[in-house]
Amino acid sequence: MKRPLLALVAIASMAASPADTPAFRPVEFRPGLRASIEDGNQLVLLVRAQPGDGYRLLARKYAPDESAWQAIRTANQSANLRLGRTYRIPFELLSEPYQLQVYLALFPKDHLQEDAWVHEAGRGVLPTYQETLWDLAEWLTGEGHHYTEIQQTSGLQEVTLSSGDVARVPSSLLKPLFQRWGEIHKAQREGSLPLTYGSDAEGAFASYRLKKAEALYSAVVIRFTGRIAPAEVNTIAHQIARRSKIHDVRKIPVGGIVKVPLDLLLPEYLPLHDPRRIELVATRRETEAFQNPGGQRDLAGVTIILDAGHGGIDAGAVKGGIYEDEMVYDIVCRIKRRLERETSATVLITIKDRKTGFKPRDQGRLPHDTNEVVLTNPPYHPRNRKLRAVAVNLRWYLVNSYYRSLRQKGVPRERILFASFHADSLHPSVRGAMVYVPGERYRRGRYGNSGRVYSRHKEVQQEKYVSFTRNQRLRSEGLSREFASIMVRELRRSRIRIHPHQPIRDHVVRRGRAWVPAVIRSSRVPSKVLIEVANLNNKHDRAVLRKPIFREGFAEAFVDAVRAYYN
Repeated sequence: MKRPLLALVAIASMAASPADTPAFRPVEFRPGLRASIEDGNQLVLLVRAQPGDGYRLLARKYAPDESAWQAIRTANQSANLRLGRTYRIPFELLSEPYQLQVYLALFPKDHLQEDAWVHEAGRGVLPTYQETLWDLAEWLTGEGHHYTEIQQTSGLQEVTLSSGDVARVPSSLLKPLFQRWGEIHKAQREGSLPLTYGSDAEGAFASYRLKKAEALYSAVVIRFTGRIAPAEVNTIAHQIARRSKIHDVRKIPVGGIVKVPLDLLLPEYLPLHDPRRIELVATRRETEAFQNPGGQRDLAGVTIILDAGHGGIDAGAVKGGIYEDEMVYDIVCRIKRRLERETSATVLITIKDRKTGFKPRDQGRLPHDTNEVVLTNPPYHPRNRKLRAVAVNLRWYLVNSYYRSLRQKGVPRERILFASFHADSLHPSVRGAMVYVPGERYRRGRYGNSGRVYSRHKEVQQEKYVSFTRNQRLRSEGLSREFASIMVRELRRSRIRIHPHQPIRDHVVRRGRAWVPAVIRSSRVPSKVLIEVANLNNKHDRAVLRKPIFREGFAEAFVDAVRAYYN
């Protein structure tokens, strides 16, 4: 968009010129990515070409879509990319997440105050000398003509910004991602976010002050690092204690400061300027655009696919005489019974006990048997502990076969829901249910299995390998997260204990690796969750799980959540 005459006149009157500006180094904010300012007011992303890069690939990585590749090539006046060389992508061609990363790398002191984004000229990392309100409007709102509203809000007389001028951009004008980041930054400045950040001789860290009745294991390690496996929680707790110079993790005083190295933090707890945090905020905003349209009274036309974890020779977690596979199978049977008695939904199952069928059992301790089979064609009976992964993978193949058949019959994708039920074995300090959804950034590969044990099944023959487009991954995370939020709400309403920190998670972190459980990672059903009903390592959770009334209450809460999701 062309600049208004007033802005052009103001720029022409500036005393400084490009030749007067000293040389400076661009700001590297990620390996191979640098932010820079050209001609005093042109923001650019500088990209070092990697093996296999071309202009189309650069556009797919850094622009809103691939169609920007020709404009990027024009901006570089070069027909082909050469490995190791640096190429420029103008700010206006970048996708919003990269615009925000470039902007914050150059102007890290900007922030949201009250209802306006505050920008002080001359406080950037690199010098600007033709910066105008028009530029600021284009950077932050996407429309240069908003400069008049910014000028009025800021009480500035000139369009050209001099060093020290404070411009205030109304938050209502900001690009959505800039607005979201500003709100989070504002909350942090006001002290309503849990962590503060600093650095010492050992590097950057986040600090947290322990509150009354909080323990290092649950309040810090499990909450901020995402680790939940017992041995891993203990190891990281002692690592954090050493970093914080805490000699006894059981005797940390109230208000004691705990330092967590940044490389241990979940992305949502990283500093706001960290590109990984910005990417997360951007992805969450995109996923929120996908919502279930609802409108299915009595769940007519809706299909629910239910899966009970483990089975056969694989009991799953076992603690205090409680077997995971038996407990979650009983809950699934109760859900099936309720859905079929109380609604018009169609119910499909992935696994069946050949002896008891789908009849719930009103016992406290459910004896373990190996009668369960995965309902593939032919059925698969888990008999070998070394082949536990086969039963897991055959479930998602079966789910995809169900989904494919339903879609061929004309069932809309939004009217199909998949839920897998488990009871995890976590650190004993943790209580309550958790819901996993398929995080977009953890499903970017191609998934499948080969070998005789797989190829004999019809469901594998139909589609051996799966992969997902970015839009499919975003849709799936958005729809699944929406259902997970409703599920957590219904559990609370039923007074069923839920995980105190992040009851909804989009990945598992174990042994330093982040991943999505296979049954929801590879499933083609857009709306899908994996529900951990309780922690078998916690004696209180084990006690309630033994009660048939609890298992029935959990089934009721799930059915209520399905009703709410679709109505």
